[in-house]
Amino acid sequence: MQTNLYCKICRKKRLQDETILSEIAHSENQTIMDWFKAFRQGDDSFFKEAAMEYTRQRMEEESDKYGGELSDSDAYENFRAKVLPRDIERCFEKYLKQKDIVLSQGEIKITHKGARKVANLVKLKLENLSREKSGAHKIKKSGHGLNIALYSRKYEFGDTLANIDLERTLLSSLERNIQNSGRLFLSLKPEDFYIHEKTFEARMCIGLLIDESASMGGIKRSAAIDICLALGKLKKPGDVLKVFLYAAEVKEIQYWEILNTSLGGGTTDMKTALQSARKALKKEKGDKQIYIITDAEPNTENGKYVGFKKAVSGVKQEAMHCRRENITINMVMLDNNSKLKIFAGHIARINAGRVFFTSPSNAGEVVVQDYMAACTK
Repeated sequence: MQTNLYCKICRKKRLQDETILSEIAHSENQTIMDWFKAFRQGDDSFFKEAAMEYTRQRMEEESDKYGGELSDSDAYENFRAKVLPRDIERCFEKYLKQKDIVLSQGEIKITHKGARKVANLVKLKLENLSREKSGAHKIKKSGHGLNIALYSRKYEFGDTLANIDLERTLLSSLERNIQNSGRLFLSLKPEDFYIHEKTFEARMCIGLLIDESASMGGIKRSAAIDICLALGKLKKPGDVLKVFLYAAEVKEIQYWEILNTSLGGGTTDMKTALQSARKALKKEKGDKQIYIITDAEPNTENGKYVGFKKAVSGVKQEAMHCRRENITINMVMLDNNSKLKIFAGHIARINAGRVFFTSPSNAGEVVVQDYMAACTK
């Protein structure tokens, strides 16, 4: 009983630590000074009490060193104005020791280890998804890997008996004998045999394109982070996940580097991003899908601003190239203005892909559900 209680306490504590680490990862505060300024300005962050306590300890140590005591005016509630950057830095010590983060010249970076913890929490947030579906992408005819389906069909010449549906075969024999003779007995004939149909587990090859233009900040960027981490965590060992950040330029990253990488806003070069993903997936074998996470129309091409009309023409060309190479484009739109709807509709028709108009709070669920659903064609 004590062991179970201890384990529950440990799990709760670990979940709390991962939650705080997730807040650090999703925050727009990238340095100790950013956190310090936000704290002094009244931000009720997750380490409010810890920062206050570290400040009290520091002031008590200073009082003991130089003599004197803390006055009544130095009450707990009045410590906010007395907090120093070093008090804030102490709040991160635990995560530094666990190697979940590193500090480089005051800048906070999430490590690969820390990113995995945040990704675990993202999976918990998407609790409506069935764990049984994790990593399984079934298609009808071809793919990577082999499983036996729950349904079966009549035996055909050339089928192997290794996949026989024994229960249905025996029932078929009994039914035939009852109909023919009125007696319940077994006597197998070729027409009694049923064979389990073969299903295949698709090898998923995903290109994830994340818009980093100026409008993709705050909750929209958090949604993109969650999508990236979730796909990185859910993909099977044989699957491929290529992540590209794009604004005026395009950069390929490892999925967990989304927590530390930003292109700094700017314009939107969707054509080059699509081109990069297409080339990366071209030689891969499997079900090839591109997900574009964006809230804006394209306006840049090859790093040069060309305006919406010309940029759309380039994106359409890339959409056609993707279709010829059996790469499906799925657009996840975090804004539903009329101009964006028309543009997304054109791309969907050219590429035979899909468009999801959703809020940032639901975007992660939409993409992960789509990724994990059966990809029937």
